[in-house]
Amino acid sequence: MKVKNICKKANIAKGGITLLIENNSYCNLGCKYCYADKPRETSNESMDYETLEKIIRKSLENFKEVRFLWHGGEPLTQGISFYEKAIELQKKYKSEDSIVKNSMQTNGTLIDEKVADFIEENDVSIGVSIDGPKKVHNKTRTYKDGSGTFEDTMEGINLLKEKGLSPGALMVATKYSKGNEEEIYSFFREHEMSVKINPFYPAGEGKRKEEELALSPKEMGEIWIKIFDLWFNDGEYRININPFKQMIKGLQTGKMEDCNFIKGSCPYFFFFDPDGNVSICGEWSMDADINLGNINKDNFQELMASKSYIKMERRGELSDYHPDCKKCKWKEFCHSGCSHLSYEVENSIFEKDPFCKSRKMIFEHILNSIKENADIEIENPTIEQ
Repeated sequence: MKVKNICKKANIAKGGITLLIENNSYCNLGCKYCYADKPRETSNESMDYETLEKIIRKSLENFKEVRFLWHGGEPLTQGISFYEKAIELQKKYKSEDSIVKNSMQTNGTLIDEKVADFIEENDVSIGVSIDGPKKVHNKTRTYKDGSGTFEDTMEGINLLKEKGLSPGALMVATKYSKGNEEEIYSFFREHEMSVKINPFYPAGEGKRKEEELALSPKEMGEIWIKIFDLWFNDGEYRININPFKQMIKGLQTGKMEDCNFIKGSCPYFFFFDPDGNVSICGEWSMDADINLGNINKDNFQELMASKSYIKMERRGELSDYHPDCKKCKWKEFCHSGCSHLSYEVENSIFEKDPFCKSRKMIFEHILNSIKENADIEIENPTIEQ
């Protein structure tokens, strides 16, 4: 089967693909909620250049647009020379009409002048994992000895800003976030950092801290609503906050963009571990149930024809037949949510997202807030009240 036919089937030819590359499994931190199944301090697996070249060559030979997202572990523990080689290989294999984008998700503690210069010179979008102000961040994002990482993370962020860069933020909401919503919003607003707010879920090492960190769906919905109100009523909108921005746009246009809300979005993403093993999305890592193959021996045609890939495509139709989802008024904006969260919490990808209640709460609240604002109109008529 030709790859263009598979792309058409998966509806990804037009939008391109995202490659989440764990080129290094080691991390210098010891975050309480890490989703990794094995301790990052004992793992020193690193991707070799042969595997790197095969990922870049095979993807650019088959797709017009390829988005490379470098993460780990902590991607910067491998050294900047690895990414210089990646840029060199991208230039070697891309065609005249290829669209290549690079981004990196980092904890920020290893950013120095050399890293900042590389990010600036190669137009790499960078996201920093930070959970808000010091008193919240240091509760969960620590070094292996338990000491907080806030100062070192902020030092890295400020170094990027000195170069004229605008790093985004990725925040994980936990019980430590509850009650601190105003300070969290003020922190990101003050530092002019757009942020994506994800709920903590008990996976990997994080399972050991479930009682300490986990929020109920209702509590997560309340956190989203409180931060949304602070942002929505601010008036200046100096920063973007997701999922709010995505939800507003979706309610206005009927089209969602975040992977958690797009029907059948999983086939847009491929995850590669240091050995070249491939799965769907970095959240899945190398779970045996979703292992597609290995890029060193398989091409994209074979990866996309695997049983695991087809299984994830079937999951994309879940909202059409799940008894709760098929009758839900938010069906076309949620599509049963994240398959990985369903697997981790419900032990099946064919269950709806465990934060379903949270999503309903924030969708309803956003819709009502928009309707009360005379300057904003809802264009999508599919939402019934």
